[in-house]
Amino acid sequence: MTYDSEQMTPKISDLISYGEAISPDTLVSVLSERFYNEPELDALPIVKDGYPYGLATRSKILTTLAIRFGFALYGKKPISVIADMTPMIVHIDESLNGVLDKAMARDFNDIYDEILVVDDEDKYVGRLSVKRLVVEQGNYLASSIAQRELAIARAKEMEKLDAVKTSFMAHITHELRSPIGAIIGFSELLQMRHNDGKRDDVPKYLSLLSSNAQNLRAIVNNILDLSKIEAGRMEIHSEEFSLCELLAEVLETCKVLAGDKPLQIEIDCPDPSIKLQADRIKTRQILLNLASNAVKYSDRGIIVISAEVTDQLHLAVKDTGIGIKKENLERLFTAFDQLEDAKTRRFEGTGLGLTITRQLIQLLGGAISVESTYGVGSRFDVSLPCTTKPKLKVAS
Repeated sequence: MTYDSEQMTPKISDLISYGEAISPDTLVSVLSERFYNEPELDALPIVKDGYPYGLATRSKILTTLAIRFGFALYGKKPISVIADMTPMIVHIDESLNGVLDKAMARDFNDIYDEILVVDDEDKYVGRLSVKRLVVEQGNYLASSIAQRELAIARAKEMEKLDAVKTSFMAHITHELRSPIGAIIGFSELLQMRHNDGKRDDVPKYLSLLSSNAQNLRAIVNNILDLSKIEAGRMEIHSEEFSLCELLAEVLETCKVLAGDKPLQIEIDCPDPSIKLQADRIKTRQILLNLASNAVKYSDRGIIVISAEVTDQLHLAVKDTGIGIKKENLERLFTAFDQLEDAKTRRFEGTGLGLTITRQLIQLLGGAISVESTYGVGSRFDVSLPCTTKPKLKVAS
């Protein structure tokens, strides 16, 4: 490793990766297949005539394809249509600290995107990993006793973030690919039945097609909701509604989700004449996320969805499902953290439901707690601020 003689920091020329680059004409479908099959591949630079042209990142490509009709719209188009055509570009002689300052000043969603490097003629040389830059800067800072703790903490955080991101992207790739594959497959079967004049199986295939499309929409909605919350773009909309009617809606949805499972699902609602003034959509999403989780992780037994109104709205979901191990309770609401290993997990889903639920509760000014015994069941309790009509008298 060589160092800048003036600032005694590592030179970025020693940190460049000289890997593969793609042309702007590469098809989106070709690159998406690579991202599906190579979970460790985060991005590929786009180069034209020796000059940097853009950057194709895993997150942007797969997220774009996940939207409605995404693959149909972009699959056969060149990657330049949806790639980042304004990537960060630095000169090979820039200092490590200067490059990192520019990288960290980018939009939050772009901070960890790779950086393209050019020479004196502005021709593409290679790319830089922000994660590696941070680690190298950490090693340099560690030489100073005053900065040692900062360097270690920063490097460990980057290592953890990298591992979590890799695991999450591999998981999301699997979750997205399953319904997409099913939708394509059933569509082809419907076309074949139509061409052959055989229509007896059409209702069944349409039902399966709809089910997989709804699953895909739920996955995308979870990702978009988390993105909106973290970007501070999720707004609160207060309205008047009946709490008992909301519980009844959640109950009917859970019955559908339970299917043929030998599950008894009940609701315990307060006075049906009481109307709440709160964010109905987010309250419903919170309750449905918790209740659908109870259905998912309960093969039999009973689930009780209850509500009580005092000076706050109190919601509870209690089940007799598989429960949660004590050592996993702290990780329960962590974004992108799966309690089950991706290769051996029994239950499908992005693992974002509880993370989104807690963040929605915090957004509304509430709190959530959980009690669970592994092999016995779990209970989630939520408290949310609200006003009632008519106004309830609260005992002093």
